[in-house]
Amino acid sequence: MLFQMIKELKLARMSVRQPGILKQLFIITCVLTYVNMLFQMIKVLNLARIDEANQIRMLEQALEEEKTKHAAICLELDKERAAAASAADEAMAMILRLQEDKASIEMEARQYQRMMEENFAYDDEEMNILKEILDRIIRYLKYTS
Repeated sequence: MLFQMIKELKLARMSVRQPGILKQLFIITCVLTYVNMLFQMIKVLNLARIDEANQIRMLEQALEEEKTKHAAICLELDKERAAAASAADEAMAMILRLQEDKASIEMEARQYQRMMEENFAYDDEEMNILKEILDRIIRYLKYTS
């Protein structure tokens, strides 16, 4: 019966593929279940010869171990939360910086586009003036020759 329970715990443990905290919580739950099963096995096997004080001491010791594990997991969870918050803050800062860069580049592109349009308009006007001057010179040469 004990070997069957251990086998079930191992199978359950192997089936969990979740990272970090959830996996540790699952393992602790399995350990608690295993400890509970051991105490039941002690009762079943009639090993209750241990006096009441020893049973209480063993239970208190198991409880302290579980409290220690729980505190460690809570500490790790707080660290994970802090790291996630920090990563989110960094990502938001990068997004804002990229948005500012994009706005600056777009404004510069619009400025260059206006400048090019003005240059094209100026060049077009210059070409028209030069064509007009050339036409006048050609007409003048035709009349004088």
